[in-house]
Amino acid sequence: MQKSHFPQNEDLKEAQGLLKGLLDGTETLDNVLSSESVTRIDKRINHVKDAMADQRTAKLWIQYLDMVKILQLFIKAERTGNWELHLDAVRKMLPIFAAAGHILYAKSAYLYLQQMEGLPTSHPEVYQNFLKDSM
Repeated sequence: MQKSHFPQNEDLKEAQGLLKGLLDGTETLDNVLSSESVTRIDKRINHVKDAMADQRTAKLWIQYLDMVKILQLFIKAERTGNWELHLDAVRKMLPIFAAAGHILYAKSAYLYLQQMEGLPTSHPEVYQNFLKDSM
């Protein structure tokens, strides 16, 4: 019998319980992320993802989902005002801009990142305000 790549029911049930606990405040994020069931589910998902990476269509969809994750990260950073997350999201967008042929976006984003990373030394008060507002 071939081993299934999909998470076992026990893992899914435990993960569902952890999610409910996280939502109602009885579980912490650290406990959820370090739980064995979540780790096993993550390993299985990555295994399936790696196995599908050789297929052209699957590779395209995986790449698309990775880009969507970056966009979600950027939106989260903007909505929460998280400065470090904002810079990380813009940094992750650079290769996408370049690969899509948007050279001016890539150049502008790179220049923007350089200026913003130099902010702690050039304008420390502005940098502190960005950090203060992100909490």
